[in-house]
Order: sequence, then structure tokens, then C-alpha cells
Amino acid sequence: MFESSRPVSGPPPLPPRTASHVATSAPPLPPRPPSTTVTPTTQLLSNRHESLPGGYGTMSEAQRSRVRSIQRDLDETAEIAHDTIANMLERGEALRDIEKRAVTLLVSGEVFQRNSQNHTQERQTSLRWQRSLFGCALCCVLFVIVCFLFWLRRQPF
Repeated sequence: MFESSRPVSGPPPLPPRTASHVATSAPPLPPRPPSTTVTPTTQLLSNRHESLPGGYGTMSEAQRSRVRSIQRDLDETAEIAHDTIANMLERGEALRDIEKRAVTLLVSGEVFQRNSQNHTQERQTSLRWQRSLFGCALCCVLFVIVCFLFWLRRQPF
């Protein structure tokens, strides 16, 4: 039939986790652009449209307003994306900190388990010695009682 070199008792044990499993911190984000970039970018777009050939150089005020509105929306979206990325990095740092604590707790738990097993073995050994001594003392007392009874039997009354 099917034979395996691995014991049937369960899956192989996982390697112990150490602090080397914890990822390093990410590089910091570049500084956030100021929110006043809406006007200069809009002016750049307006200047670019005026210099285009083929009659595209003249934009109506409605078109300029629309371009400014779109640019404002883009700037707000970029700011929201930047905030989201910053929040994600903060969460990543928090998760790394939690993982470090979990590894420390895991190691502490393993040490505690080893110490408790050693203590249990020492206690069992101590109890065995106590039982042996109690048994020997009981045998001695019984021997003395039996000897006393035989001695009383030999004595005439």
C-alpha cells in the first residue's frame, strides 16, 4: 500500500519564530505637496492651451473654469491618496510592532512551558522520594510491632 517516511501522528512541526521574521520599516514618504498648487497648475494648463496651434489657443471662461474644477478635483484626489498611503504605512508599523510583541510572547510562552515541565518533573521526583521514605518508615514500624507481638507471646503471664 501507501507508505510514508513521515509519522502519521500529525503535520511536521513549524520552525520557531524569531525576531528575524519581522520585516524592516519602510522608507518615509516624500513631503506632502502644499495645497496651493491648484492655481499654478491651472495657469500652466491655460498657458499651454493658448500656445497650441490650430485654433485651440483661445479658451472661453467656462472652459477655463472647467479645467480649474478638474484640476482641483485631481489635487484633492492626490491629497486623499497621499493620506491613505500615510495611514497604510502607519498601520504597517503598528502591525510590525504587534508582530514583534507576538514573537516575544511566543518565546516567553515556550520558556514558561519548559520551566513548568521541569518543575513538574522535580515535584514528581520529590513525591516519589517522600512515598519511598514513608513506605520504609511504615515497614519499620510494622516490623517493630510484629517483633513486639512475638516478644509478648513468648513472655509467660
